[in-house]
Amino acid sequence: MGVRKVLGGTRIELMKQFLAETMLIATLAAVVSLLLANLALSAFEEFIPKRVTLHLSAPFTLAFLLLIVVVVSVDCIRHLCFLPLHLP
Repeated sequence: MGVRKVLGGTRIELMKQFLAETMLIATLAAVVSLLLANLALSAFEEFIPKRVTLHLSAPFTLAFLLLIVVVVSVDCIRHLCFLPLHLP
């Protein structure tokens, strides 16, 4: 980011790059969390009721994960790009 800014990157270009990087990291985190949730369900199966399962192909699950990735990415870019403008 710093190198791109020094080489003349505009504010919009920096925001796009930061948003893309944040979305990539949030997507990878979502995938890792799904793997860990699957492992946790199998590790604690004697404590969890049998009807609790993880449906990765369900439309609601995929929509929820997509929503989380987008919200986290937009919140990060909002926090790092817009809030410093209002500081003294």
